[in-house]
Amino acid sequence: MAGLPSNAISVNQSKQYGDQKQLDKLKTGLTSTPMTGVPVPAPTAGRPPTSGGGSAPASPGGGQQGLPPEHQQMMSEFAVATRVKQYWDTIAAQYPSSWSRMYAADADENYQRLAHEMRSATPFFSGV
Repeated sequence: MAGLPSNAISVNQSKQYGDQKQLDKLKTGLTSTPMTGVPVPAPTAGRPPTSGGGSAPASPGGGQQGLPPEHQQMMSEFAVATRVKQYWDTIAAQYPSSWSRMYAADADENYQRLAHEMRSATPFFSGV
């Protein structure tokens, strides 16, 4: 095995075919569209810019702006009921005892009640 190199790194450090073109394209910060070839700015790292020109300021309560507090409270209760229902449905599926099925049924009943209340009380669902 004398005569075989011990690593795969090439000693020849000259640029390979196509490398210089790719490096020049990266330096300019432009890329071309596939169909037309029109140069457009290359994507950069991070999140893409929003169409509104910036992020919207968050309200102090963490909810949507213009949403009444009673609707925010109703939606947060509904979110909790959804998580509780999913939890007890999973427990009842894993351990099918009378206790787990009873708690799953109670969680489902609470979930259905809150869903009906939210549907009838919020204006988005009116007329649906």
